Amino acid sequence: MSKIFHPVSEQEALAELPRLRQRLTAKARHSSCLRGTEGKTLLAQAKRALRWHQLFVSINRRACQ
Repeated sequence: MSKIFHPVSEQEALAELPRLRQRLTAKARHSSCLRGTEGKTLLAQAKRALRWHQLFVSINRRACQ
């Protein structure tokens, strides 16, 4: 596991979360300019990316303990 995930301190991970939400929210705001399902697709992708990020942060935290 230590070869797959680089060590990230808990403080770094927690500091990155608010910025990640801000970046994803900014991307989601731009999707409101799109028509039809394009905006919904971008919002779904942003939510999925956030879930994956949170999962990897928690796995990395467990692997580094």
